[in-house]
Amino acid sequence: MVAAFNAILPLGTRQKNSCARPKLPSNSMEKDNHSGEPGPFASGDPSNLGWGPINIGVYSGCGALSGIFGAIITPTNVTGVLEIDTNKTDVFTKLAYSTKLLYNPHNETVLVKLPVGDGEMKVWDAVENVWLSKNATGVVEFPIAPDAAVLATLIPTEHSVVFENGRLYANGIVVDYSAVPPKDSQ
Repeated sequence: MVAAFNAILPLGTRQKNSCARPKLPSNSMEKDNHSGEPGPFASGDPSNLGWGPINIGVYSGCGALSGIFGAIITPTNVTGVLEIDTNKTDVFTKLAYSTKLLYNPHNETVLVKLPVGDGEMKVWDAVENVWLSKNATGVVEFPIAPDAAVLATLIPTEHSVVFENGRLYANGIVVDYSAVPPKDSQ
């Protein structure tokens, strides 16, 4: 479980396999963790009751977080670069195209592969206002610069695309609320 959380948490908040200062929600507070460090320490049933090696609060935030993370986060072909399904957390939008957020935490540009399904897709990056592809099928591959993000929206190629009043529309559905048409806007 710790490895799964460490794959998605920022470097400064990763948890170790000990009860020393966990960064994730825990079940209880303990006076001593037998490390010699001053307390108190957040702790949990797994280590307190001896049935697990970590102190992640399995009944509170962490249990909920792991369910949420499992529902919205998918690993990519690049270690540390995760695909986050933004549609799954958007409870207000009724009509939207599949949109994925990817962030590169590395110090070098990486080439990421994003599955787009069987149909032919245009892939729009709302961060850089560029087409990542205009005819992707199966998987689209694109670079992500160091410490940069891509907000990729998958639009079936047969859907008409219009840039109007600073927005990008596909078949009348807003894809990007602050779109700047690229030179090759279709």
